[in-house]
Amino acid sequence: MSEKPEQDEPTWKTTLPFPKRWALYIGIKFAVLALAIWLTLRWYGLI
Repeated sequence: MSEKPEQDEPTWKTTLPFPKRWALYIGIKFAVLALAIWLTLRWYGLI
């Protein structure tokens, strides 16, 4: 007797600005984060 989850609630993929390209959205977030880390390390002369 397992209950199925309700399908009426939106998933995290459908709440994104462009839900059909969610992998691209996550990739852009990682790229921006990596750029921020790189710029910070370069600013402080660590690389």
